[in-house]
Amino acid sequence: MLRISLGAIAAAAFCILLVACVTFLACPGSKPEREPAYTPVGCGQCTLSSNCERAPACLMGEAPQCLSKASSFDLGECARHSELCGHDVYMTHVGVMVTLPVLGANVLGQLYKKHFNAQDEGHFDFPKVHRRAAEQHAMISRYLDAERPLSILEIGCMHGLLLSQFNSSVHRRDMMCFEGSTQYHAQLQRRFTDLELHHSAPGGRARLVPELFSAESLAPGTADVIMSSHVVEHMPDPCPWLEAVWRTLKPGGLVFTEVPLQQRNVVRGEIPGMFHLLFFNRTSFLAMMRSAGFQHVVDVPTPSKGQNDGPLRTLFRRPDRRPNRVGLPGGHA
Repeated sequence: MLRISLGAIAAAAFCILLVACVTFLACPGSKPEREPAYTPVGCGQCTLSSNCERAPACLMGEAPQCLSKASSFDLGECARHSELCGHDVYMTHVGVMVTLPVLGANVLGQLYKKHFNAQDEGHFDFPKVHRRAAEQHAMISRYLDAERPLSILEIGCMHGLLLSQFNSSVHRRDMMCFEGSTQYHAQLQRRFTDLELHHSAPGGRARLVPELFSAESLAPGTADVIMSSHVVEHMPDPCPWLEAVWRTLKPGGLVFTEVPLQQRNVVRGEIPGMFHLLFFNRTSFLAMMRSAGFQHVVDVPTPSKGQNDGPLRTLFRRPDRRPNRVGLPGGHA
């Protein structure tokens, strides 16, 4: 009788210990192996068996499906834009902070149409934007083959100033801009028409595609360079963009990005920028790009401003073959 009682006690103790271990491991917010650079305020219950919001798959890999909440749009943005109420910011496996639930294209389109850059009113020649475009061009040009024609594509070219920098080459440049904001189209069309008329090399083209970037409208492996500046942080899901860039670039082609580094803002309870949905630090942005198969070439942090980190400029190269990687673009984890 005593032997049975001891056995029952041991079995019960084992079950309690097992449940405690599973609970400990399942929630990064409880006590992760490495302390994160933020203080979690909750744990989104994302398990394979539960009905929950899932993070984009390219940001998760094989991580446990429980995400630590870092902040909430209800702290500020919700009061200005009701579409953002109920959305929170979570830390993912690769270190990128992502807004969940993922905003749908229709909701995001309406937000941009009604509110984004309303203060700009289509004006272009800002000294800050000119200076930034010149610095970006200088960085990219150091890694280009100046002895052959190049196909250069920009996603969200907005003012068209970065693409215009590439017009000075004696070799032909085929330049294409994807811009979905209608307020910029007339000025961009005039700018690109002027570029073609005064192109320093015969046969060069500068073309506006008045829509959001989609690889479906381009043949695979047709671009030598794909650029974006202050665009990626606005994406609700970076996985389709990563896949589209990979598909469109030629093997050996370059992808240039400039993104703000705003995770410290989120830690302070701020949701910076207008409709920023992804939040990076240097480590997490590089990890996201590497996990999608791109090879790091160079990155250049820009000067900090007070408590805020300056934006990060990066160049990555598309290798001939995509290596095995943690994050697979497309879908949700």
